[in-house]
Amino acid sequence: MKTTRDIVDLILASPIKTVIFVHKEGGWAYSAGTFILLAGDLAITHPEASIGAAQPREIAIDELKETDPKIVEGMASWIKSLALINQRNPEVAEKFVRENLTLTGKEAKELGIIDETAKRLRCNFF
Repeated sequence: MKTTRDIVDLILASPIKTVIFVHKEGGWAYSAGTFILLAGDLAITHPEASIGAAQPREIAIDELKETDPKIVEGMASWIKSLALINQRNPEVAEKFVRENLTLTGKEAKELGIIDETAKRLRCNFF
């Protein structure tokens, strides 16, 4: 989580506009990738890429432990705030954490969680 936080903090502090692009049909940004995507000034995915599934997990040797509710609450709040910073749908963002929701790029665009879909990236967005 620290690495994710560090990357998100760098994106948010950047004086340069940031574009986060989930490319390729079948590409994906799950977990930390979803937080990073939502931190960008412009969030773009391939229409057939997938994003979401950001529910925190605690793993011990050979077992999956129940995650502390405090961690889930904190992560849900953080992802909602990232969505709000860039005027994206905070309710959908929260579902990435609470429900492990995943969406295609096309669905994410329709629900207002990303800015655009594209099959390839061109640099004329700003």
